[in-house]
Amino acid sequence: MSYARGGSSLTQQVAKNLFLSPRKLLVRKLKEFFLAFRLDRTLGKKRVLEIYLNIAEWARVVRAEAAARTYFHKSAGDLTLEEALALAAVLPSPLKHSPLQPDVMWQWRKA
Repeated sequence: MSYARGGSSLTQQVAKNLFLSPRKLLVRKLKEFFLAFRLDRTLGKKRVLEIYLNIAEWARVVRAEAAARTYFHKSAGDLTLEEALALAAVLPSPLKHSPLQPDVMWQWRKA
């Protein structure tokens, strides 16, 4: 049996990364769904997004603040909209895409 990639919401990714194993099992996907529902209701979308950005791995750095300082040499709070979009566009594959070197995928995700 094979599983498709992708399809998880941002909240589901947070639930998986914080509470579950990365193993691809139907049971894990069900748990992820219910955890994501509770996270959305308890924390709200804005807080879930903040958590997601702070557990994301940008190549060799973790957290939005570290990524902002590494790539743009400034605090995450000082990023321009374009710079913030560039960081977000490379997720979840920052080893394949760089916020400093736009490629087709980067441009598509940023739009």
